[in-house]
Amino acid sequence: MFGSISYYLDVHHPYIWYGELILAVWFSVGFIVDLFYYLQPVISQNTILLSPKQCKLLGVRQSDVGFKLKSPDDMPRAPSHSAPSTPISPFTGSTPPRKHKVTPPGPSSTTPGSFSQTPYLNTATPDTSLRSRSATPTRSPYSPSDCISSLEGLTDFLKEQEKEELLLQRVSPESITPGRGTSYWSPYRQDYTPPLGVYRIARRSPDVSSSHDDGDSGYSSTRADEIWNKLGITRADLDHWTENCRKWLCQTILVRLVEQIDSVNDVLCRIGCQELQIGTISLSSLRQVAVTKADQVPQLRAIIPYLEASTNQEYLVQRIRELSKGGCLGVYRWNSGGMFRGKPWEQDLFADSQIVMHLFCTYMDSRLPADPRFPDGRTFTGLHFLKTPDKPADARKSDLSIYMARLHPPHYKIVVKDEVYDIPKGRNNLFHAIIFFLHHIKTEHYGMLGRVNLGLSGVNIMCIMNKK
Repeated sequence: MFGSISYYLDVHHPYIWYGELILAVWFSVGFIVDLFYYLQPVISQNTILLSPKQCKLLGVRQSDVGFKLKSPDDMPRAPSHSAPSTPISPFTGSTPPRKHKVTPPGPSSTTPGSFSQTPYLNTATPDTSLRSRSATPTRSPYSPSDCISSLEGLTDFLKEQEKEELLLQRVSPESITPGRGTSYWSPYRQDYTPPLGVYRIARRSPDVSSSHDDGDSGYSSTRADEIWNKLGITRADLDHWTENCRKWLCQTILVRLVEQIDSVNDVLCRIGCQELQIGTISLSSLRQVAVTKADQVPQLRAIIPYLEASTNQEYLVQRIRELSKGGCLGVYRWNSGGMFRGKPWEQDLFADSQIVMHLFCTYMDSRLPADPRFPDGRTFTGLHFLKTPDKPADARKSDLSIYMARLHPPHYKIVVKDEVYDIPKGRNNLFHAIIFFLHHIKTEHYGMLGRVNLGLSGVNIMCIMNKK
């Protein structure tokens, strides 16, 4: 090898030979180093200590190379003075109270009070109550005696938290304003809903039941006043679930839809398209903007299905904004709507119950997988929603559907196979229809709508029917 360059060039000089020698030594050392690093894991066989629980979790067997079970002396031991921790599942806010601490043993939980995937409280979370708003930061160290170790302590914790949250909202109403963040319509988004405002249950609607068939369905109709007794639902539970349903619809759909509309309008203003605001242009023009401005406003394409409820975009967006205020559909009118251009509501405009039902169906469309039978992407609407003048016997495509039996005033029924359940008429008809629909899925289909879980690990709408 040495001297090959000299022989090739026919030049014989000592420096050339030394250069060849240096290169040969350099390459040889590099080869040896690389070989050492390549064989080091096999030669050294560094072992990783694992506990029996870790081995079970990772699927590591005792015969696997590179792993070793920890001896009892190596196991970490918990301090003897630590009290048992209690996860706070029915937590109705995001501010931990003073003098309490909860350690998180598992994943996040969701409650009917907040309708969001609220994480468990962290042991190191500082006091963020009213005192944290002062200019001087305060320390809030926790001691073992502050841990919740009994049911009575948990009850006191919840009561104290509700009082502090109510006081905080009265002092600082802007604290409940939802913030801007990751696009709500993204399928990878984690649901979050701000704390609820003060809500008072309205007086009960009179039970308006019909003991005869309407003659518009062809099915044997069940008397409305027997529905809830047949399902074993008490009046107190129904009132509580109605309240939860109003909050969930408002905070999960309407509030976030208004956020996204405002976000898109802001972007359109920044790029010099002030005349293309949502609520001022027609639906066809809005679809064209979603195509031509897809790079600047990608979320507009996901918003358009929610705005297809009516061709009168000005009134629709205005009414959605009005319904989103207050956190509980406070201005909701089941058989009419709001004023438009200074004039009272007229029948050519959509009633609030029609708008809310369209938004609900569109939201569920976005949560269900695509179905080739519905190329427009409205899987839930195609399978589980019917509207007059279609007859359930001819139009239904599944064993469970919400049936809009009348347009003016709107009236909804539930179709279960060959039976129509006539939900009591009135302002709660829409909410009771949704509750009946969800209750049937929970009791008969274990919370599964097709392949989609409506519970905590899925859409998380079953929290509407949580007990008090």
